[in-house]
Amino acid sequence: MKELKLNDKYLRQLMEVIKVDDSIIEKKSINVNIIKGDDEFFENMLDNLSNYLLQYGLDENDESNSIGIKIEQLIDKVSEVYYS
Repeated sequence: MKELKLNDKYLRQLMEVIKVDDSIIEKKSINVNIIKGDDEFFENMLDNLSNYLLQYGLDENDESNSIGIKIEQLIDKVSEVYYS
């Protein structure tokens, strides 16, 4: 089981983009949240984030817009866990 550690800001951003079941979110302390899952769970999360990035996060020149920048940050955080 892998763990993704997110502060409140990133957790809110993640939950705006994809549905995350509250039962897998553990509040460790103030501003520290843990999401636990297996490789398949995090791979699915990366797929969903990537799809959202392609759909809403790129401008007409295929450059990241403000939404895309936030999604890329989330992808980086999830990737660290998935590929570790």
